[in-house]
Amino acid sequence: MKYGTNEDYGLRLFMWHHSRDRKFDRYDLACEADSELLRLSFDVQQRYMDLRLRAPHSDVAQQIDNFMLTLMRAVLLPCFGASYRNVDMSGCGGPDCFPKHGQSFYVKFYFEVYRVSCSARARALYLSGLLLGWIEPSDAQAARGRDYYMVTDRAQIWRTIDKNSQFGRWLHKELESYESRLLALSDIGF
Repeated sequence: MKYGTNEDYGLRLFMWHHSRDRKFDRYDLACEADSELLRLSFDVQQRYMDLRLRAPHSDVAQQIDNFMLTLMRAVLLPCFGASYRNVDMSGCGGPDCFPKHGQSFYVKFYFEVYRVSCSARARALYLSGLLLGWIEPSDAQAARGRDYYMVTDRAQIWRTIDKNSQFGRWLHKELESYESRLLALSDIGF
C-alpha cells in the first residue's frame, strides 16, 4: 500500500485536488517532473472521450474502447519497458496473480493493464497518443525532461513492434477486429 498512497503521482494528484489543505509532500515534488507527460496523457484521454461521444451507437463506442485498450495493452508489454520508470511497473507482473498460467504472453497482454499503477497507465495513454498521431513530437520532446529513454515519436514504437514480427501480425489482427469509421488502423499508420 506504500506505493499506492505515496509514490503514485496520479493518485496523489487526485488526493491533493480533493483535500482541504492542498499541501504537496515530498513524493509529490519528486514526481512533479511527470506533470507535462500527464497533461499530454490527459489530452489523449479527452480526445478519446470525444471520439466516444461522436459514436453513432453503443456498438461503435465499444469498438473505440477496445481499440484504445488494445493499444494500451500493447505498449504495456515488456518490450516497451524502457518507456516506463521502475516505480511505474513495480506492482505489476508476478506469477502469484495467475498461478496456473504464470507469466504467459496472453496473461501479460490482457491483465497487465489492470495491475499497473495509474502512472504507468498514463504513460501507456501517452504512447497510444503518439501512435495515433495525437501528440506532436515537439510536445513529446518537451515532456521528456530528464527521462532520456522515454519514447518521443511513433517511429520508435514501430521499430519495437517490427523487431517481433509475430507480435506485429497478431496486433494487426487484434486491432483490425476493433476498427470503426472513427478509429482505424490507418490512424496509427499500420
